[in-house]
This record gives sequence, structure tokens and C-alpha cells, in this order.
Amino acid sequence: MNKSEEVINKEEELRLAMLNSDLSKLDELIDDNLIFTLPMGDVATKKMDLAAHRSGIQNLTELSCIKREVRVFSDFVIVACKMLLEGTYSNQKIDGEYAYTRIWSQVDGGWKVVGGQVAKISS
Repeated sequence: MNKSEEVINKEEELRLAMLNSDLSKLDELIDDNLIFTLPMGDVATKKMDLAAHRSGIQNLTELSCIKREVRVFSDFVIVACKMLLEGTYSNQKIDGEYAYTRIWSQVDGGWKVVGGQVAKISS
């Protein structure tokens, strides 16, 4: 399996972990030094992301990839994905199409998200 296929498989594992708030899987797939920019410009860390799932602040009911682009570099892989998203965050409804960009790197022998961003692109 090449790097692109490996990371696409990890993307699916991450999608399911986010949808199910699977803290163990999220912990495995997200690097401890994650830097992730949220739609309003705030920066989230791994600790913040796990806390949102743990507390129920974030509750996703739909998370599906509509279109994906993958670029492989020697030390990392970048994935850009247009996603359909539905759910709540802090009791506020979230829905629509979002653009996710994630940077994956091999850390301790496995692929982990080390950085990225998400932006809402339509309702």
C-alpha cells in the first residue's frame, strides 16, 4: 500500500472516530502537538479536541467526504476534503459543507494528524 492509500484509510478511521466520539481512536490518530485552525480563526489543540468529544460539547450526526484531494510529499501527506457536516457544538447547530485540510505525518511508526484547518463553505 502506498502513502496515499495509507492516509486515505487513516482519514476514514478519523472520520468514524469523530462521528462516534471514539476518544481512544482520536488519541491514536491525532499528534500531541496538533495545531488546527477552526472556522472563526481560533487554534485548537489535541487536548481541546479530545475534551470537546469527551464532554459532549461536540456531537456530530453526519460527516461524509464529498470530494478529496491528496498530495504526497517525502515527509508528510496533505489531504483536502470537502465534507458534509451536521451536528452541534456548544448547543449550536452546525451544518453544511466544510473544507478540511489535514497534514499527516509519520510519528512513532504511524500516521498522525499534525496540523490542519476547517472552514465553512456553504449552508
